[in-house]
Order: sequence, then structure tokens, then C-alpha cells
Amino acid sequence: MPILKEIDYLKFKTESLKDNEGVFVLDPLLPGYGVTLGNAIRRVALSSIEGNAITSIKGAGNSNSILHYTALDAFPLKGINYYRLKQTDYNSKYAFSKIISVNTIDNNCELEISQLYMQSNTLNLTLNCIDSKICIDIIDITGRVVFSQNFNSLEKSQNILLTLPALIKGVYFAKVTSDKTVVVKKFSL
Repeated sequence: MPILKEIDYLKFKTESLKDNEGVFVLDPLLPGYGVTLGNAIRRVALSSIEGNAITSIKGAGNSNSILHYTALDAFPLKGINYYRLKQTDYNSKYAFSKIISVNTIDNNCELEISQLYMQSNTLNLTLNCIDSKICIDIIDITGRVVFSQNFNSLEKSQNILLTLPALIKGVYFAKVTSDKTVVVKKFSL
């Protein structure tokens, strides 16, 4: 990971382009920012393309009975998301379903660091919406992990006290990783 003491500019590089696919590199980024930016870019790119799709499912072909299909939006946006289905026949004729809305605020609670402060050598961390096992890493400004601890079973919202090794004054990042989410919050000593 690059040293992040001073970031004058971000570097954007096209790593590869092939047909309708591309790999792009943006750096340096703070821990956890890549996923956030990647999801935002994905949504903007998809919404800019006429006829975009979050997913597609190959149909079973002609049938005399009702067939059921399931699809999942792996990265829904916070708030209200709008969806419709497009069914395309083999002869390229298509039809759209009615548009439905899904509110993900009430259904999906996102892991968050709601409180973070130091008291002598103890880091006081309050986490909300814990959904699984988590790992808490404390990272210095150079990207080096100076402390790491795993937790297997926590309440949905919990205050955690971490006794840290002696750290020099400076900027640090608390990175909380679950099975689904990475959250990073900056703090200083």
C-alpha cells in the first residue's frame, strides 16, 4: 500500500480493455475506499447505459407451465431502489414488467462505527448493525496494521474496548471487516 502522508493527486490507469470489459486502477486509496468507489462507479456506469441490467438469467425456453426465476441485487443502494423485469423472447421481442420499489433502509442495516475515541491506551469503539464475525484492524498512516483482533459473537450493537500497544502520535484508521462490509474511520492521537 502506498504511503498516504500526502496525497497530491490520484492516479487513474487503464490496465486492460477487451470487447465490453475493462480493468481500471485508481490509487492511492485509503483502506476500504476501493469497494465504496467501485460500487458507486458500477451504479453510475449501469445507469448510463440504455437497457442496462443488474443481472440476467437465461430462460428455460418454451414451456406450457409457469416457471419461477430468482435474482438478487448484490449491491442495492441505501434507500429506495426501483426494479423492473425485461423478458426477451428468442425472436428478440421483449416486454417489461411494472416497476416496483424496494426500500433497503428498513430491511438492511449496514455495519457502522458510530463512536470512536481514545482514552489513555484504550480505544473505545461502538459498532452498530453487526451481522457476523468481525475483524478490527488499527492501521497507521503508512498502511501498516499495528493492531488486529477478531470477534466471533457480538450483539447487533456493541461497545468494544481495545487495549492498544503504545502508539506514537499521529493519524490512524480503525478498519472493521465483516463477511459483507468493510468500514473505515479515521482517528488521531
